Amino acid sequence: MENNQKRSLLNLAYYTLIALGVIFSVIFILRIAASTLPILIKIIYYIWSAVLIISLLFDVYCTMKHKKKYITGLIFFVLTILCVIMAAVVYFTQGISLALITTTEVTYFINMALSFMPIKLAIFAYLFGERIINFHD
Repeated sequence: MENNQKRSLLNLAYYTLIALGVIFSVIFILRIAASTLPILIKIIYYIWSAVLIISLLFDVYCTMKHKKKYITGLIFFVLTILCVIMAAVVYFTQGISLALITTTEVTYFINMALSFMPIKLAIFAYLFGERIINFHD
């Protein structure tokens, strides 16, 4: 495979990951809006999702300009840490016990899967963007 073909596949994968990250963030926002979580947790998740979407768009800008990628890397790191903390907060807020799997546990695991999916896609998109910048002909 030639380098221009590799570059085009890398670009295709990068922009697909960005689009999927935004789509999963919107799905997560809609899921949280319909959930019974406390309003403060909903607000934090709305802000978190908005920052994630803005960071994904900023990552595209940084990739096209070939500079400041470290800023989006730091933002994704902080968002990942916040995502893990919020998963623990929601876990203790809902009083979930894994002794008996009920609807609450299933809902919790769906919400957490939907909260981790966009950040995973964002991290992979970030890494693909780094590869695009460092791609040598």
